[in-house]
Amino acid sequence: MHKEPGKGLITPLWLGLCLLLASCTAPERPKPEFSLRDQAPLAGLPDSAPGWPAANWWQHFHDPQLDKLMATAMAGAPTLDVAMARYRQASSDIARKEADKNIEITGYGTAGYSLSDIDADAGNSHINNTTQGVAAIVGARLSWDLDLWGKKEAALKQAIDTAHAQKASQAAALSALQYNLSALYFQWQAIAARLKVSQGSLATANEYLRVVKARVDAGVEEEDSLDKARAQLAQIRQQQAMLAGQQRIIHAQIAALMGISSQQLGALEVKPLPTPAGALPADAGLGLIGRRPDIVAARWQVEAASQGIEQARAAYYPNISLSGLAGFLKSFPDLGSGDDAQLTLGTVGPSISLPIFEAGRLDAAFAASNAQLNSAIANYNQTVVQAAAQVARQVLTLGQLTDAAGELQKRWLASRSQYQRASLRVKQGVDDPRQALGASLELDSQTDSQLQLTAQRLDAQLQLIHELGGGYQEPAPTATDNAQPAALEDSP
Repeated sequence: MHKEPGKGLITPLWLGLCLLLASCTAPERPKPEFSLRDQAPLAGLPDSAPGWPAANWWQHFHDPQLDKLMATAMAGAPTLDVAMARYRQASSDIARKEADKNIEITGYGTAGYSLSDIDADAGNSHINNTTQGVAAIVGARLSWDLDLWGKKEAALKQAIDTAHAQKASQAAALSALQYNLSALYFQWQAIAARLKVSQGSLATANEYLRVVKARVDAGVEEEDSLDKARAQLAQIRQQQAMLAGQQRIIHAQIAALMGISSQQLGALEVKPLPTPAGALPADAGLGLIGRRPDIVAARWQVEAASQGIEQARAAYYPNISLSGLAGFLKSFPDLGSGDDAQLTLGTVGPSISLPIFEAGRLDAAFAASNAQLNSAIANYNQTVVQAAAQVARQVLTLGQLTDAAGELQKRWLASRSQYQRASLRVKQGVDDPRQALGASLELDSQTDSQLQLTAQRLDAQLQLIHELGGGYQEPAPTATDNAQPAALEDSP
């Protein structure tokens, strides 16, 4: 048989042409150029802290009760369970994407019974034939996506980056838990201290009422003075009731944060409030990038989005895979009237699929991946700016409250001197006892104001610790080698 020259080259030529056309539609593959902030805008703020918060920063307060509460909360808080579940979900996605890159072998088998009953007239003859048999087929299929263009590799890297982001988000949830628990704890302690002062004020107000009542009964004082003394006593009792109610609410909030009941939490021991402190680390502008878990999570999201572009770009290229099939067919005449037969077959070779006409789906997917990357970058930069604003607010708030505490201390010292002089005059019998009692109530009022301001300063200190990352330290992924301020490509 005569074979025309070159005819056998037609199929390979068509295949090569299809590959060329498909590859020509793919966008270029430059590395994405990230326009990312490399430091937080914190210049100009006062800084004096020698270092950053430690991972166990709450132990700096030397309060064993707080340490115990924190350990219990970190072991079983519901908010941490949610964050852990999300991280495990992201980790399982890594295993799934990694498995997609490996060879897949699927076994199969089937068995069947066949029956053929023919009863027909064919011209002058009559056919009556019945056959039956049992046959079985076993085999295996093999498939392996060669991933020549890195689509599945990019999907795996994206899953890894997403898991890193979820891990950082888990750290953010832990930091929030630590801050909220310590803030509620010191709020409870501040109210306990205020209640103690209020008990002293209540005793003083009762004595004041007794003195006024004696003077009214003696006819040397008007009834109006008695009403004022009673109103003063009622006001102190009202404040006590409000403080006690707030303390019960905070106790329930602490229990809920720990995932237990108020009964399980039990009574808390009253401890003195620590002296507030806190300042901005000298390298806060640079260090905040790697200390805030939300910033690190946003950075990993940028990395994951950049891998999404690689996946979208790889979709333009042909999908080449290796596939194979092996099987064995066997019939069993002993179980019927059929023939004895067996068949063994096998095949292996490459397969290819080409995106010849897809109505713009690939372009749309590529544009969407670029938009997602731009969104991730904008979110990262916004997170950095917001973090800097939060840190700046707490630093300035601490300074403001510290200045206010200095002035309040002067008022307290003046009230104490006034009380001491009034008490001395009463002892000497040259002054009305109500003067000393009134000065004592004023001193208690100034003490209560000091406790409230101390609680505010403590909360500002705790918030600053939280805004500085709460002891978190995890290096964020470094930008690509050609990372520089530049606009991302909007279309392939």
